[in-house]
Amino acid sequence: STVGDVMAKLQMASSKLSGLQILREPPEVYLSQASQVDPSTSPSDVNISIGLKELPRFKLQTGTDVGNGEGSAYGSLLWRNMFGGAEMLTLNAKAGTRTRSA
Repeated sequence: STVGDVMAKLQMASSKLSGLQILREPPEVYLSQASQVDPSTSPSDVNISIGLKELPRFKLQTGTDVGNGEGSAYGSLLWRNMFGGAEMLTLNAKAGTRTRSA
């Protein structure tokens, strides 16, 4: 494989990871020269490291709306990466009162 082939595959993997919507930022890719201590390496070998920052698994939002004799409260729970396969579950609830107009 050439450096261009490796970079293209890394770009494709980075795009797939970003598409999962479980990471804070796009993955960071680091290239470094392979250690010559290992006898199985050649001078042209390169180590590739990928840095990932995962979004929080849970996100809870709550709020209220009040005005003109009406009021409501709402809440939303987002659970990311539930089973480790980039699943997402969103639960929304809203309750309130409504005043009829004459």
